[in-house]
Amino acid sequence: MKTAIQTLPALAIHGVDPALFDAIDMSGYDEMLTVKDIKKYFHISINAAYNIIHSKGFPAIRIGNSIRVPRSMFIQWLKAQASYRP
Repeated sequence: MKTAIQTLPALAIHGVDPALFDAIDMSGYDEMLTVKDIKKYFHISINAAYNIIHSKGFPAIRIGNSIRVPRSMFIQWLKAQASYRP
């Protein structure tokens, strides 16, 4: 998997100045989790992780073909699940 630093030369090729990333303050933004992160957190299969992500009320965001989950919303969802009694 490429890191953001490894993709910077590719961005320059596409007309995006990599120096712009130094000017962007990302500290106020939430960390985004992937399906693999959810899989690792619960110690479950990738298919089970997708089932959770596609469940009603789960805070997943689709970006193109990718699925991301804001970390803070994931924690809120977990707390809500812990207090839920069927």
